[in-house]
Amino acid sequence: LYVEIPTFSPEGGTYNEAQTRLLPFATAGATIMYSLDNMSWDNYSQPLSITQTTTIYTYAYKDMDISGMASATYTIVDANAPGTEANPYTVAQARAAIDAGTGVTGVYAKGIVSKIVTKLNTSYGNISYNISDDGSETSNQLQAYRGKSYDGAKFTSEDDIQVGDEVVGYGDLTKYNSTYEFKQDNQLVTLNRPEA
Repeated sequence: LYVEIPTFSPEGGTYNEAQTRLLPFATAGATIMYSLDNMSWDNYSQPLSITQTTTIYTYAYKDMDISGMASATYTIVDANAPGTEANPYTVAQARAAIDAGTGVTGVYAKGIVSKIVTKLNTSYGNISYNISDDGSETSNQLQAYRGKSYDGAKFTSEDDIQVGDEVVGYGDLTKYNSTYEFKQDNQLVTLNRPEA
């Protein structure tokens, strides 16, 4: 007798709302076991409600046969939380997240371009630029280090991004020496250029 490994439906991933997990199963008469910590195990008898980021472990058994183990992680993200596309960080919030070391991966941040740090690199199509909440060079800065254009495409002109542009960027945040920044390969999400 061969006992199949339970599957997850839908699969693990990132979701914007709580999920109800089902563990479909194909081996008739087998018992499904699950754990949320890989230590204490319960008999799976009804769908699991997942309201926060959780990893589920599972296996099945029937008679003396035991399946292999499977696991899936469900990341629950509030779509309106700070740092999301619907609610980008301000520069101050981005810097606070960097200092706290949380909420720094795959985030959105908005600001006004305050300085072009390095001009267009025509080989790589990137431009490094600073943004601030008020557009000045004297307030807190967040650098888009070697930033790219929309969807990671190359910038093609020095005029693609200018001081005064209101932008939203996407990427991972870090602190390099004393510089708060989006890591390389960050990309532009929106750009609004005030009329002259």
